[in-house]
Amino acid sequence: MEMKLLWDFKKEFQSLKMRIAIFTVSQMAVRITYYQAFHAKEGFNEQTFVIDISRLLPGRYYLELITDIAGMLVKHDVLDRDVIAFEIQATEEKKVFRAANASWGYYELPETICK
Repeated sequence: MEMKLLWDFKKEFQSLKMRIAIFTVSQMAVRITYYQAFHAKEGFNEQTFVIDISRLLPGRYYLELITDIAGMLVKHDVLDRDVIAFEIQATEEKKVFRAANASWGYYELPETICK
């Protein structure tokens, strides 16, 4: 999934970080990912983020975008909740023997290798 964001910053930030958290529509946390720090100049900025959702099981999800000032672990600003809602459809390539749920989880791991 590729997201292109356009922001209007009131001041310059030397080092911002983006965290993207994925939740089910029932607000169960599924995955969080972090991106390298980036520079944001005052005014309009465009940034593209790519997240691999290929192993998510069929179901309805949403993304929460969080910006952090790099180096400050406690300070963060939630841009929005339910910023991007999406649904993964069951397909022939993505056959699952069970529905995704809180008991089994929502993320398909790679095939187990036995040595």
